[in-house]
Amino acid sequence: MIDYSSIKLGVAKKILFLLGLTFFLIGQVLLSRGNEYIYAQEPIDFAHWFLLIGVVLLIPQTTAFPNKIFTLIGAPITLIGIVCIIGMCVL
Repeated sequence: MIDYSSIKLGVAKKILFLLGLTFFLIGQVLLSRGNEYIYAQEPIDFAHWFLLIGVVLLIPQTTAFPNKIFTLIGAPITLIGIVCIIGMCVL
């Protein structure tokens, strides 16, 4: 019997990952426009919000790494990078 719940969960993680990359890309494009553009954004700083939402949507994909030796190194480094980007967006 096919376990459809795990298939749906895998597809959901991929959709969240792609959505997160899209938000992250939009945030990076907004940041590339310069400091004047960032400071002129009203009422909130949209660039950092796009980065924050995008990075949070990338978190579920870190559990989808294959079980290999590189996962023991790559998953923690990825999570550390995500936490660092979240910290940057909050400050």
